[in-house]
Amino acid sequence: MLSGPRLNLNATLAGDAPADQSDTINTKYVLQDFGYYVEPDYGMTVYPDQRLFDGIRKFQKDNGLRIDGRMNPGGPTESALNIELRKTQNTREKQYDDEAEIRARIAELQDDLVNLERLARELARQLQNETDPKIRAHIREQLEDIKDEIEAKEEEIRRLRQKLLPEA
Repeated sequence: MLSGPRLNLNATLAGDAPADQSDTINTKYVLQDFGYYVEPDYGMTVYPDQRLFDGIRKFQKDNGLRIDGRMNPGGPTESALNIELRKTQNTREKQYDDEAEIRARIAELQDDLVNLERLARELARQLQNETDPKIRAHIREQLEDIKDEIEAKEEEIRRLRQKLLPEA
């Protein structure tokens, strides 16, 4: 695929012009990423096909460009695709930032769970050894609070992990 978020045509890409193979395949992949090119059953090739030119026309139409099925180096269609590529790259970079923040929060919650479980074990030991009913009742309340806090943190971890799953 393309290296980096930029399309850089070497030659005009049109049905009536000789095609540069790297321009053809790169443009197909970019158009495919944006939903303007459907890979044929026989696979992606470096040769121009009608689907490529139809995809260019559809992209041009959707973006208010001249609809001619042609792309020129530095021309409006190539420029518009590059703008979309940059937007996509910015979105992906933001998504990676969000994912890093989510993973950091999950790690923090997991640390909290370890500490809460350790505290609950310690309180359970104290409860076993305690004979005073008032203190036992207080320890039971603390254990219930810890249980509720553990459940809340586990639920937050589940929600955060769900956000990391790819959208269907």
